[in-house]
Amino acid sequence: MITFGPIEGSSEEEVRSKLNSLYTPNGYKITKWKENTVGIFRKRTVHSAEGYLIFEEKNPVQKSKEELLNSLAASKSNAENREMMATIKNLDEQLRKLINRRDVPGENQWDTNVLEIRSLLEKNDFTPEYINEICVRIHETMPQSEVRRLEFLKEKVIDWIAQDIRIEPSVFSGPKGFMKILIFLGPTGVGKTTTIVKMAASFASDMNFVLFTTDNYKIGAVDQMERFAELLNNAKCAVIRKPEDMKVKFWEASAFEKDLVFVDTPGFSPTHYTLAAEVRTILEPCKAEAYPMLLIPAYTRFSDMVRITEEFEPFNYKGIVFSKFDESSTVGTIISLMKKTGKPALFYTTGQNAAADIETATKEFLLNKLIGFGSAGQFR
Repeated sequence: MITFGPIEGSSEEEVRSKLNSLYTPNGYKITKWKENTVGIFRKRTVHSAEGYLIFEEKNPVQKSKEELLNSLAASKSNAENREMMATIKNLDEQLRKLINRRDVPGENQWDTNVLEIRSLLEKNDFTPEYINEICVRIHETMPQSEVRRLEFLKEKVIDWIAQDIRIEPSVFSGPKGFMKILIFLGPTGVGKTTTIVKMAASFASDMNFVLFTTDNYKIGAVDQMERFAELLNNAKCAVIRKPEDMKVKFWEASAFEKDLVFVDTPGFSPTHYTLAAEVRTILEPCKAEAYPMLLIPAYTRFSDMVRITEEFEPFNYKGIVFSKFDESSTVGTIISLMKKTGKPALFYTTGQNAAADIETATKEFLLNKLIGFGSAGQFR
């Protein structure tokens, strides 16, 4: 007895239609129906059928082989016989390849739709390691009947991608009356100061906050922060040059019942060990109450993203703010980074408006930016 299934569809009628196109209406017997709900963001009902064939539809290669054998029996020419036997041998080899195809996990043997998924992931700048994991997962966990349905396959891959996106709840949520200290870390030019202003204007407009800057190295950095403080309803701005300054200003902020303290830091690479040690020393007095976050531009190459996350690990940052999304067209590197590091996304900045263009991180934001997945990758 030759079994089939599961053959899937959005309804029983669709399943029967597929079976009729594969085996003809009298060529099969259904023994089991199933109904499952699948999907994470977009749930849907999938019907499936299993059973056995009353007669098996022959493989085109097998048909060709039988036709040649019949011709061979009727032929009287030895030359023709030899030619036909060579052709039969070639067909046998093709047939064995078809039979063994599902047991060989090589790229050349995979379904065309798997190669289409690989191409889409490459266009979205996912890393080769991430792409290979997805393709192997398709091969190892999905039956060929599902792989042949490209839209279904896209939705399945989107579900897997969504599971790899880590999101941290907003740092601005939680009970009132508990002062939070937000420390912004990152290399030069990632947008730390601008992001502080965006956050203060967008999420903390109804809070009592103060700005600290420890950037005593970049020319004009202090003046810039003081100008931003004036724009933010004349918020207080304190310059921190040494640990003693941090202790005093930290105590003052607590005494005056501030809700938030935004701490700007100089842009540097932690391989600049002297400066890195100095910044860590300055931040030490507020370490216990601090919430450090690392800023990385969305357009950064994956290898550089990994290097930055590793170099700033001694600061024990809680999550990542991905800045300058308006300068990037793909999100594969960002999702690959979250998969590799386990660090969550906190916020996304999306433009040059200093008092706007920032939003709390969500999975939907990244999934909606995937290229080529059509309706499977669109969420609201």
